[in-house]
Amino acid sequence: LEEPFFVAVGKNHRLAKRRKISEADLANEELFLLEEGHCFRDQALTVCNSALARENQTFTATSLETIHCFVESGGGLTLIPAMARKSSDEVRYIPLRNILFCSKIGVVWRIDSRKKAQIKTVIELLQSG
Repeated sequence: LEEPFFVAVGKNHRLAKRRKISEADLANEELFLLEEGHCFRDQALTVCNSALARENQTFTATSLETIHCFVESGGGLTLIPAMARKSSDEVRYIPLRNILFCSKIGVVWRIDSRKKAQIKTVIELLQSG
């Protein structure tokens, strides 16, 4: 499954009124990312490197929820996969123009698993978005 990234910004951020965000819009921006060890962090760093954006070196988070709260309080911006967006009056989720940037999710299971029905349900939920 591939799902698009969104730029999450506080409602008063200079990019908050954009309909789409380009790589040029992110140039020289500092993004808040997850701490090392998270696969989403590596995917977000790919976008940062391509867009000439920087990782905020003074703040890393252990969860997307922590980063979302920081953005919600007006603290900056980050990248969020589509399924991690939340309803909030304080945060705008703006799609990236470059659709090549996406979060990749895979499901792996043993072929002889007794939980085939549950696995199939999870896959269907992920695919339905």
